[in-house]
Amino acid sequence: GWGGWGVFWGGGGCFFWWGLCSCGGFLWGFRGALELLHGEVRGAEVWFGHVGWLQERFPAARYEDVVGLCKLAGLDEVEEQDFSLNPGRYVGVVIEEDGKTEEEFIEEIADLNEQLTTLTAASDKLTKIINSNISAMSEDL
Repeated sequence: GWGGWGVFWGGGGCFFWWGLCSCGGFLWGFRGALELLHGEVRGAEVWFGHVGWLQERFPAARYEDVVGLCKLAGLDEVEEQDFSLNPGRYVGVVIEEDGKTEEEFIEEIADLNEQLTTLTAASDKLTKIINSNISAMSEDL
């Protein structure tokens, strides 16, 4: 006989039905469970990434000013900034070194510009095709 029916509830309230055949195998639902599991794992990976990011910036696990991210400003400092609460006035900017020489940077920009030129040409070609198709369809009306 049949093994029965059941419902599986995932972390997001998702569910799927499953049924067992007389041989004990799943009729359906395994794929849904696997997709749900993959979704949960991806979500956990994102949160672990955030935790790592926070731990890198706040190693003592307590607040401290971080240039480019956050700063505790007193009223006198806010008054100095004409009471503007624009975060950029307080936190500043971090310029991260990418380790590239000027020549490497220029070469990368030139490569990116070449890719942009190629993609723009392809886009222009597709735009002409789309416009032509729309014109042909509107003539048929």
